[in-house]
Formats: sequence, C-alpha cells, structure tokens
Amino acid sequence: MGGGGGSGGGSNLAACAEGVVSAACLCGATAVDSGYCCGGTPQATTCAAPSCLTGAVTSECTCGSTVVSSGYCCKGSPQVDACALPPAFYVSPTGNDANPGTSADKPFLTLEKARAAARASAAVKTVYLLGGVYQRTATLSLESQDAGQSWLAYPGQTPILEGGSSTQVALLINANNVTVRWITFRNFVKSTIGLFWGGANDVLIDSNTILNTLSDGWVQAAIYMCCGQHKNARITHNLIDGANYIGIDAGAATIDGGDMAGTTIAYNAVYRTCRTVADCGAIYLWDRDRQSSNVTVDNNVLGDFGTRAVGGRALYLDDNTSNVTLRNNVAYGTGDWAVQYHGGDHNLFTNNIFDISDVTHRLAVYQDTGDQTPPDLMSGNAFRCNIVYSSATPPSSLWDYYHVKDVVLPEVRDNVYWGKKGNFPNAAPIIDTNPKVADPGFVDPSARNYAFGGANPAESCGFKPIDVSAVGPLPNP
Repeated sequence: MGGGGGSGGGSNLAACAEGVVSAACLCGATAVDSGYCCGGTPQATTCAAPSCLTGAVTSECTCGSTVVSSGYCCKGSPQVDACALPPAFYVSPTGNDANPGTSADKPFLTLEKARAAARASAAVKTVYLLGGVYQRTATLSLESQDAGQSWLAYPGQTPILEGGSSTQVALLINANNVTVRWITFRNFVKSTIGLFWGGANDVLIDSNTILNTLSDGWVQAAIYMCCGQHKNARITHNLIDGANYIGIDAGAATIDGGDMAGTTIAYNAVYRTCRTVADCGAIYLWDRDRQSSNVTVDNNVLGDFGTRAVGGRALYLDDNTSNVTLRNNVAYGTGDWAVQYHGGDHNLFTNNIFDISDVTHRLAVYQDTGDQTPPDLMSGNAFRCNIVYSSATPPSSLWDYYHVKDVVLPEVRDNVYWGKKGNFPNAAPIIDTNPKVADPGFVDPSARNYAFGGANPAESCGFKPIDVSAVGPLPNP
C-alpha cells in the first residue's frame, strides 16, 4: 500500500498507551511527555481503575476504596474467599409459588412471583434463578418499583429462558440500578433484552448468553437500548450467537429525554448477526441529536455480521452518533463493511483488528446524513493505529464515501495493512497519511487467532496486543 508521510510536528507521535506516560506521545489530540493518559485525556494523577463487579476479580479494579487484581470483591469489600450469598428470593422451573421462596430448597415457580416478592421487600432485592428451562409466554417487565433488583443465575447452575420462537421479548427493563447476570436466553422473536422509553440508568447486563434472536424488522436487537435516558449502562461479557438483526443496539433520542452518556459496551462475543434484516450492525449505535458523551465500545469480538444483501457492518455508528471511542475490538467473517461512520463527529477507531477476508464490499463506509448532517460536518473523526488484514484479493478501494454535503474527511493514519494476495489501495479521497505495510504474523487467522506470533508490527503507533481471553461470560462463582 502506498501513501505519503506524516504531516509533521505532534502528528508524527505515536498514540499514548493507557496509563503512565513514559515518552513523548499523543494523548487524544494533545502531545505529552509526562503524567498520565486516561481514555485519551491528559491527567496529572494515575488513571482510576474501574469498579469491580461483585464476585471473582479477573483484572485490576476498585473494590470499595481499594484497588485489587485478584480474589473477590464482595459488596465493596475485598475478600480472599468467595462471597457469601446475600439474602435473596429463589425461583426454579420445579418450584411452587406457594413456597416462601427464600431458600434454594423452597423456591418459587414463576419469575413474576419472585418479582412481586422483591417489590414487596424493603431489604431483599436479589433473585436467584436455579438451573433448568423456564418456558416463557410473556415478557418479564421490570418497572420503576423494581429499581435496585439483581436477577442472577444461582452459582454453578444454568437457567435458560426459552421463548419458543413465539414470545416477543424476554426481559424489559424500565428501572434504574438493575443487574442481570449469567442467564441464558434463547428463541425470542423481536428483542431478547430491552431497555426502552421508560428510562433505566446504571443498568448492568453482564455475562449472559443470548441465542437465536428472531428479529423481523428494525427497532429490534438481541440487546436493545433505545430512546429513554440510559446513562452509565454497562453491557459487558455477554455471548450473543445468532440474531436476524442487530446484536447490541444502543440509541438515544431527545424527544424521549434520551441520553446514553457513560455507556460501556465491552468484552462481548457477538456472532452470526444481521442474518436477514437489512441495514444492520453487530454493534449498532445511533444518537440523532448527539446528546451523549463518553461512550466506549471496547474489547468485543465480532464474527460474521451478515452479507451484502443485508448491508451488514461489524461496528456501525448511525444517524449522527458522536463522541464514541472504539478500541481493542476484533472483527472478522462475512459482512458488507467492517465499519460505518454516518453523519457523526469526533468518533475514534483505534487499536482494532479488522480481518476483511470475507467482507463482500470494503473496509469502511463514510457517509453524511444529508440535510440532517450537524453543522460541524463530521469533523474530528479518526481511524488510526488499527490493523487491517485480508487473505483474499484486495478490493479496489478500502473506503466508500457517500455524501450530499462537503463534510470533513476522517483523519486516517498510522494503520498497518497486510493483504496476502496483494497490497491494499490507498486512494483518494480518504487516504492514510502514514500507512505501514507489514505482515502482522497472526498465529492462525483462519482459526480466528489474531495473537501476534512474533514482533508487534504496529508497536510504533502504540498498538497494544488485544487479549480476548476475558471476552464472553465470566465464571459464575
């Protein structure tokens, strides 16, 4: 792949790694040579470790006021041993709603009975689902009176909510501070888990398995977050396998007080999406009024995101979505494009791996939204320090550019490209100003192993190896 050199000055610096700055680098758009770089923002003090989830600690995080990297975090207290189960209600496919539901040996039968008990209790807000198949013929709705509830699989067991290819939605959340973890959902018709117009802040959807979501049109997804206020949502460590439309959809609309600021979509494994419904993304974001900030899409693995017939994308920023950072993601398999920008601004793709061997169109599409394009005309978008790989014949261009207005083109630089059957083109109007052609030496891309077998070819731009070992559901302690 050909291409010109850097533009001089600070733009030639490599992007800073997260954390302490040891040499001159770019933290966001700022050249720094000391201090800390935290999410693209220079800081004088160390980056804060994220809050621990309750249970086993798998990476450095803050438990209460203590930073830990092992053991257990039990209600904000670091522990050596597994957390004791708190007071809770229990439900089982072999239970009885006449039971007290306060122990695993005398559980309720229905989710609705457990919800009613949690609503009536001032202190007990946890529901454990024991293993087995729950045949669902109706949606479980969590409304404002269900705020603070946790719906969890009983440790070591696998509860399965079965939609039977007829029930439309498994779980609807319109309540704040709700947690859903370690539950398997399968064969629901529209969306599997929905956060809708009622609003639901500080929701955690973590370590669930969602199979075969049978969406039949737009405004649906395996996990669908739409329209109302959904600040600080965490959609993490889920396995989504099989969806007719979108895998994870996060959107906001001002007309409904929509704001998804602080949303994190991370460590999810999303496979075989965009099977039948057109204009689709494995992970799809939209924010027409650009209300939201500090949205991150990190460390997800996205495999097989449709065909050209349905216009599948791996990472799709639709309808003026802005201020999103997408990093450490791995995308591969069938689809139309790996990436789409559509009308938004200040979106950064960095430290991602895109294997476009089976993509039927190109790497990316850059498109305005016509008369709906915001006044800053898509400024501040960037695609830098990623790895683009293909074992197939390279396309005639890596970027499609569709526009009505003369928008600002993305900053594309410092990416590594490797085509086994020929060099990728670097053609106007969207050009990488500092490309590097180098074999990444992946261990076995045909088996979807994108670990480096030798030296890191993108180290000069600050690319960090992507560890996918924590992607997907965490163990249920």
